Amino acid sequence: MDKQKNFIVLRYERVTYHAIGAIEAHGKRLGDVSHVDLAQSRQNRFLVGQENLREIVDDHIARMQHDNLDLRITSAKKRRRRRDYEELEAAKEAAGDNPHALAEVIDWPWDPKNVKPFTEGLLSASHVWFLGNNGAIDPRKVEIFCDFVQSYLDDEFGDEVIYARLDLDEKTPHVVFLVAPDHRERRTGRRMLSHAQHRLFGQEDISRLFDDDPESEVVKRKSYELLQDRVANHAAEKGLDLSRGTRRASDERIAQIIGSEVLKRENVAPAKGRELAAALTMEADQKKAEAEKRLAEAEEARGEADFLVTKAITREEKAAEQEAAVEAKVQSIKICVGAILDDALTYAPASDKTDEGLTWGENAPKEPERRSYLRDAIAPARTWLVRFAKKIWGISKREADLEQAEAEQRRRAALMAKQEQDAGRSVPYTLSIIADGASLPVSVDSFPGAWAVSQNSDIADIAEKLNEMPNLKVRATWRASVDAAMLCDDAPVLRGNFWRGADLLEHISDQRGLDLETGVQDGKKAADSAAALQHTDDLSPMIKTVLVKDRQRQRARGS
Repeated sequence: MDKQKNFIVLRYERVTYHAIGAIEAHGKRLGDVSHVDLAQSRQNRFLVGQENLREIVDDHIARMQHDNLDLRITSAKKRRRRRDYEELEAAKEAAGDNPHALAEVIDWPWDPKNVKPFTEGLLSASHVWFLGNNGAIDPRKVEIFCDFVQSYLDDEFGDEVIYARLDLDEKTPHVVFLVAPDHRERRTGRRMLSHAQHRLFGQEDISRLFDDDPESEVVKRKSYELLQDRVANHAAEKGLDLSRGTRRASDERIAQIIGSEVLKRENVAPAKGRELAAALTMEADQKKAEAEKRLAEAEEARGEADFLVTKAITREEKAAEQEAAVEAKVQSIKICVGAILDDALTYAPASDKTDEGLTWGENAPKEPERRSYLRDAIAPARTWLVRFAKKIWGISKREADLEQAEAEQRRRAALMAKQEQDAGRSVPYTLSIIADGASLPVSVDSFPGAWAVSQNSDIADIAEKLNEMPNLKVRATWRASVDAAMLCDDAPVLRGNFWRGADLLEHISDQRGLDLETGVQDGKKAADSAAALQHTDDLSPMIKTVLVKDRQRQRARGS
């Protein structure tokens, strides 16, 4: 009889930030442990990290947030935005290493639409591979397997693996690990957790069905298929007699191309809250009848299959899980509605970078434990709670926002009235009425001399305007734009347009070597020598030319 094959089992599943607690809980053997031999649990150990996974994840996120904050502070210093970088440095110090506090300053290090930034993995092998001559798990093979897993994770992911746990208290030894797929944005250098942009999880192999036929169908292989190849190659390099599992995805694609019927089989991903210690059987249908008749041969044939599922999820268990989810949602609503009404939690409107959600209110708890409790309580009913908080926020804030807007309008009208008086002109009657309490719309016209540039402005028109603007006009417009941006806090879009205009004026001043603070131009500091010669007006001290007459007398010979 041919020697049976032993297979590598590798599974990946993307997980949310909130699911980290379930992985940690299972590692501590909390919850459903009916499939676990608790007497053997003391043999479990960590290859990377320790049992408090939530603490590890928060520390990792905080380091990424600090790196991103340092990039933003450096950028603000380079652009001479003293107020901005001083505020960022103060906020960074106040937030410390709390990722939730840092998120209010620099956001989370992943796209808001990316609800599953982390990747959980499970790595194991066929059960019979671990057995010794006595039919029990061989400790020597377990150590060989551990060395292989450690080497594979180091070579494949390096420091991106922040947690790896060897479980020996279930039927088959296996390692559960967590990957933080790190990616740096090319333009900004910002660190992000991105599955799609990751060098491994985002990879794709494109080839032809038949290499020698350029007209044959195009075949695309996704990252998970390629990762199966890579782990099998790594095992071969280490001399392990473990084979790659059946290329099911590749076989299905070929069957589709040639028009054959494809029977889909659901993929088994790492479970949240319980680990799968066995995999799905790959026994062919035609051998099942023979296996039922000859039980002894069936035991040998199992070595040709992937892991068997040790504990099937029955309909009753699924119903219990659904009931638990409903109960969790009800408890979430009971807890968080009170917090919203007490203004411990409040609605956070959507911005250009984030979707709408919840944030801390004026009566937010001071204790870290209470804050952590509320954050975890939000998750089961987050969508409903956001809608509820939005209604409460709209009712409570509408009148306050109206009063604030009117006060700001009166202040702006009084400022403009004073400018008219200082210029020796009479204050228009309408303006004086507004200063006493009437409404004044905020617009570009409210800030004479300032330059507002919207995101959809024509680039050619902007370039033409900058090229035609003399140095002193650049300086005056820049000062007016900065003042306008700081005065229109209640109009965030207009405020951003003024800052954008100020940034463009700073850029052209750097090209010309113009110091916006002093109004002096220095051609040696110009980034573009041609731009420096285009306009030369500045506030340099005038140099007076003095003509000195030569009063020296000379003796001339008489005629």
